[in-house]
Amino acid sequence: MKKFRTLLTIACMALVMMVTCVKARAMEGSGTVDDPYIVTDYAEFAEKLNTMELYGANWYEHVVQEAPPTYYFKLGQDIYSEDKINDDMILSFGRARMDTGTGWRACSSENFVLDLAGHLIKRKTKSTDYAIIYVNSGTLTIEDSIGGGKVESEFDTAFSYGLADVCYTIFVRDIRRDLVETYSCNLVINGGEFYSHNGQCIYARDINGSVTINDGIFDGVVQVDNVSRNNSSLYVNGGTFSWLSHKGEGYIRDCSITERLYAAGFISSKIDSNTIVTVDGKRVYNLDENELEGNIVITDPTKPKITSQPSPYVFPYVGASQTFRIFAENAESYEWHVRDDKGIDRSWEDLASKGIIQLSDGHIYNNMLSLDKANVEDRLQLYCVVRGNGYVLKSKPVDLTTEPLIKEIRVEIENFDDAVVGANIGDFTKVNLDHLSHGTASDATWYNYYEPAEGKMEWGESYEISFSVDLDQGYELDPKARCIVKTPKGDVVATKLAGSNETHANFEFSYEPPRPENGIKIESVSRSVKEPVAGEAPAVELDPLSGAEAADCPYAVQSMTWNPSPESFVEGGQYVLIIVYKAKDGYGFYDDTEFFMNGNKMIVDEVVKGSGGTAKVVSFIKAKAAFKITKKSLTLYDTIAIDFKIPKESMEGYHDPFLLVTMKTK
Repeated sequence: MKKFRTLLTIACMALVMMVTCVKARAMEGSGTVDDPYIVTDYAEFAEKLNTMELYGANWYEHVVQEAPPTYYFKLGQDIYSEDKINDDMILSFGRARMDTGTGWRACSSENFVLDLAGHLIKRKTKSTDYAIIYVNSGTLTIEDSIGGGKVESEFDTAFSYGLADVCYTIFVRDIRRDLVETYSCNLVINGGEFYSHNGQCIYARDINGSVTINDGIFDGVVQVDNVSRNNSSLYVNGGTFSWLSHKGEGYIRDCSITERLYAAGFISSKIDSNTIVTVDGKRVYNLDENELEGNIVITDPTKPKITSQPSPYVFPYVGASQTFRIFAENAESYEWHVRDDKGIDRSWEDLASKGIIQLSDGHIYNNMLSLDKANVEDRLQLYCVVRGNGYVLKSKPVDLTTEPLIKEIRVEIENFDDAVVGANIGDFTKVNLDHLSHGTASDATWYNYYEPAEGKMEWGESYEISFSVDLDQGYELDPKARCIVKTPKGDVVATKLAGSNETHANFEFSYEPPRPENGIKIESVSRSVKEPVAGEAPAVELDPLSGAEAADCPYAVQSMTWNPSPESFVEGGQYVLIIVYKAKDGYGFYDDTEFFMNGNKMIVDEVVKGSGGTAKVVSFIKAKAAFKITKKSLTLYDTIAIDFKIPKESMEGYHDPFLLVTMKTK
């Protein structure tokens, strides 16, 4: 029995831990604009709001903060709270007033953004509370990024300062006593639908702040009253109302009201002078009355009007292009946005870097958006924000989807722009696919006459370059898909080879390397010339090249001179041989090109680089002594006398076993 109790205790502890873990994971996110809190549980949402560490939590210290933080919440599903008596399910934004001992103060100034994201918040309960959402201080902004989001309250009983059986969907709290003016209480509604089963939809009474409504549907009374402080403001830029009641500052620019408009004695000052007011289809010119009843339409003719929405489009394949357009009247600017399946806006740069969407030429053209090479893996939506005359309108969202059929693969070989004659083949084997081809490529193999090619690229040779591509999971290769390879000579289409299938393909293309921009480098020039001999005239010709050498020679001799250039060389004279070589078209001399004459390295005086360039080189050569043969008819064993007019030390010790020579030296 004891063992059973122990096991039961362990099981209960495990269950508690599991519940705790599940609850901890229920609200994901960090509360930032890019990573909002994702709300999927009503009770947890209420608890989170009540336990947040807000600015001014030390309410007894009066602190002024210039830029209060903003917390972002987003509904991940419909959330409910119902059939509980006096529960703690108030969605309370900002700290309520607190008694410091010397008076009452508002205690926080945070900003809150709640995105309904097409979901429902509903509270149905028996309670002495009189609202589902309280705005205590700071600013609450409610929006609906998806469309169709709702906030609905259904109280069986309610209590509200003597207003029996009245409850609100949203209540902007009264914080009158010893109000700290640095804190304010504001509500902004940009969209959504708001329902109250007891007739009161939104109520703000004597607040130090404002209620601004830009859009939305309000089934119930929207009431903003000023009791004593003359600081409750209502600004209406759009929306559909059943009953709109206003005491205080502000204006009504554009909206429709199905039952009643009440503006407490100065209705003409509450309706913007640009607007047109009709009641039951008839225009009203005199607005001195306190109250209007019927179907009231207040229209601002300067408000932008979207006349043509963007059209949905299914990209037929990865890499397809499409242009979206929107047309609107009175529009001053257009901003195109794209959001993911969580309703979070994504930056164009982020989507492009991840290969999801790429802007054509990187541009958004005002009311036109051109997408190129779209690849929508997740559910994305495109919409446009239209601004004009102080209004902000959103177009209807457009779903973006793409078939996973790849009809084009684009390939780049690393550093391929440098693949020219003379470059090392091994430096050009790494193959990369662009970010919209969705796969990986093998290294490239170079062939020349069906044999693997190595070493340096040669002029006039044609190479076959082959590689393979394996597609990522979920993608298929269209049977007619093209593979485009970027080369220094322009894009080429690679040929699909045998062994290819839907997810793997072998490709090959021909490549003839071009000459470098400065011409094919002439590595070295080695020639010979008859050395100067005393008494002889200077030679002006180099030794001739053979037929094959002459045909392939990448240069020509433009000029050759001796300096000085006498009628005949003088014994022991020092002479300079100056040669100007000119490279043939497509070839060029470089700074490190080497020049040799009679096996000795020449001095480079000047190089004009580039195709068809020139090189001026010099060599210092000393004239040899002339020699005489005194006996013209000789036999093997004859003794001859040769008069070498060269220094004695140059010939001493010389002996030829087959020829007896009598030498006379100086």
